[in-house]
Amino acid sequence: MQVYESQQKAHPHESNKFHLPHSKKRVWRDKPLECLEALLGGQRPSGTPVWDFEYYNEPGTGLGPTRQFYSSVGEALRSTKLNLWLKSEDDTAEKFNSRYGLYPKLWDATTHATEVAGQAGKFRTIGRVIGRAILDGHTVSLSFSTPLLKLLRGDVCGVNDIESIAKEVGDVLSAISDAKRTNQNEVLLSNSKKACRVEDLGLTFCVPGEGSIELTEGGSEKDVTFDNCMEYCDGVVTHMLSTNVDQAVKALRRGIDDYVPLVSFKMLTVEELHEVINGRETALTLEDLSANCNAAHGFTLTCKHMVWFFEILASFSLTDQKAFILFLTGSPTLPLGGLESLKPKITIVRKYASEPNIKEEDQLPSAMTCQNYLKLPAYESKEQMEQKLRLAMNEGSGAFLLT
Repeated sequence: MQVYESQQKAHPHESNKFHLPHSKKRVWRDKPLECLEALLGGQRPSGTPVWDFEYYNEPGTGLGPTRQFYSSVGEALRSTKLNLWLKSEDDTAEKFNSRYGLYPKLWDATTHATEVAGQAGKFRTIGRVIGRAILDGHTVSLSFSTPLLKLLRGDVCGVNDIESIAKEVGDVLSAISDAKRTNQNEVLLSNSKKACRVEDLGLTFCVPGEGSIELTEGGSEKDVTFDNCMEYCDGVVTHMLSTNVDQAVKALRRGIDDYVPLVSFKMLTVEELHEVINGRETALTLEDLSANCNAAHGFTLTCKHMVWFFEILASFSLTDQKAFILFLTGSPTLPLGGLESLKPKITIVRKYASEPNIKEEDQLPSAMTCQNYLKLPAYESKEQMEQKLRLAMNEGSGAFLLT
């Protein structure tokens, strides 16, 4: 994979006190993962400069393309073709998309050693991607499940964490544990109004949903009963949180540690670690927007067009807000701390007609992603503004062009 590299001086947004060196990397838009793998190589870095990315055949450079590149790498890592993550009902044919966050695919004892080594190598690469992004102050837009984040921190996980990976499995284990604790062979599942016996669940000593992964030798032929149900629960927890993901988690940790010392993760809560890796995805409110945006060059924060803009953005669904943040900044998520921590601060300016024969309201909004700078025409109505904004968001985030 051919990539272009050049050394640069300190970034203009950085304090003159530090003068961090920058290295420019030119990459192909349609091959983000391959390009980054080629750049990362296999060696532990030493004294590495900050990386800035730009795309071949596109004029944009700086923070915007860099944010979008890391985001596109995260998107590529969720591809079902890589077969790295535990399946869920939320997945599409192309992407792993669990509402609970990504968790490594379970490897069973029959998996060939060569395949295991290959998968571990991929997780090492993912770890290096995350570490590289954190080192340079960016996010990767990879939403990990809470148990995986805890394992990356070196925390101990237990039966209560299973629900954050596979809710139905967690419900069954919790119900069985409750029945055993009260010494009553009556299991009441959360999606059922009537209790049943443990034996009536029809379980065998295999990981639920993974019939090929036996908890004990001959587990597929061993029924779960009230007498042995805690042995079953302990086996499921051990296999799902340790035995069958241990190599993947270790590889992830090694990859991250190539760039960022893992001990630093202990300084963060699980929620903060999620934001450091993935970015913040909470909904934006009118208060957030009015407190953390600037208006200039034809607009003020209290003019009607800014009021319309804030109301439109606050009314968007979380998915639409992420699309707007991607359009404006190059990343679909905000940094740790949310909108308040975004640097530079979002600035909205009026976009006047570019030529005498063009009406201002016929133009689409445009963004300078390196500056988080939105150029917004003074539309005649709130409805027209929303229509044009949605059109720009949907069609204008696939390339970096000069505006």
